[in-house]
Amino acid sequence: MPYKTDTIFTFDEYKKLCNSVKGRFISKIIVIIFLVLILNSLLWDIWFFMQTGLVSGTFFINLFAFIFIGLVYYYANFYFVNQTFYSNKLSANQHSFFEFYDDYFTEKTNEFNENSSSNFAKIKYDDLYKITETKTNFYLFTGNIFAYTIIKENCSAELIEFLRKI
Repeated sequence: MPYKTDTIFTFDEYKKLCNSVKGRFISKIIVIIFLVLILNSLLWDIWFFMQTGLVSGTFFINLFAFIFIGLVYYYANFYFVNQTFYSNKLSANQHSFFEFYDDYFTEKTNEFNENSSSNFAKIKYDDLYKITETKTNFYLFTGNIFAYTIIKENCSAELIEFLRKI
């Protein structure tokens, strides 16, 4: 008997998927670059203060620039994720039903029709690119970007163990 679960692919789930795809690696690199630039600026400003006894005017300009760039990065990321999710009417808030077998899993959408193959998928585990587990979800990647989202709270304990073994 197969393991069964379902997922409603909401905007919050899409944001989690995007964070999983881009990973924490890019965010860590950006934070490290910002910290190095801020530290460099602060060291120059401290040196200038020790030499002249005055606060450098570039200190405030640099501080404003770093805050501005950080906010632009955050809002641009949110904007593109928002635009991408709502531009795809087929997957926005789609309800998917999964059945997991020994060698493959199937996905049927809430608009499943026997005459249409676009609402049904049968994926062999050998064809998966990778499986990523987070605190709340499993992501079954069929490529670099596309993944099936499995919400852990909708899964039985047996299914979670089964997915970890794949």
